[in-house]
Amino acid sequence: NRGGQDLIVKLEDEAKTDEFVLEIYNGGNWQPVAVNKAETISQLQENQSVVVRVSGNPNLQNNPANQYTLVLGSVVASFAHDSVSGEHGVERIPYSAFKVPYLTTQAYRDLNWTVTLNDSKGHPVEGAEATFKLIRDFDSIDDVRNPYEDFVVTSDANGKASGGVNLGRCFSDYTVEHTSYSMGYRNTWRTDFLVGAWRIEIDSYEEKVIGIGGT
Repeated sequence: NRGGQDLIVKLEDEAKTDEFVLEIYNGGNWQPVAVNKAETISQLQENQSVVVRVSGNPNLQNNPANQYTLVLGSVVASFAHDSVSGEHGVERIPYSAFKVPYLTTQAYRDLNWTVTLNDSKGHPVEGAEATFKLIRDFDSIDDVRNPYEDFVVTSDANGKASGGVNLGRCFSDYTVEHTSYSMGYRNTWRTDFLVGAWRIEIDSYEEKVIGIGGT
């Protein structure tokens, strides 16, 4: 632990075999940690060592075919510099022309998104996952048969996760007329469009998900 930030440790035993035991060395003793549940290690000093071990459950016979995953790393405590946008120069539909839902993000065919993941000290977290979730039809947002599409990206050394989504052809549900002004001219637009929704979700491993969303 280089920066004194909060850490997370979790032993994932997906088959729930109870064959594995996770322990943290603290104060001269090994302290057990519940399996399949994230444990936050806080109040650490800079460069403090954290020692953990995984061993077989002495009360059960071990099956070599069973496996576990050990997660140990910085807690993603916050995010910054989040942005979701369409192509440059998109002629936006104003709020006066379409109010509900408010069209926070507008694009022709391509969406670009980015977010920076930070630890409890505000430093970037490398290797964490951010998920861009997209639903293409806002009117069916509560229909379980129309789930979000997930686009998962791993953050780089600067804590940045970013990606692009091609929306493809649009079969419009709505048509509005709106005006814009440019170089002294009044332009009237008739726009056919589809309303969708998006979310950026970051798993903090603290039994919660943080993120942001829009339409």
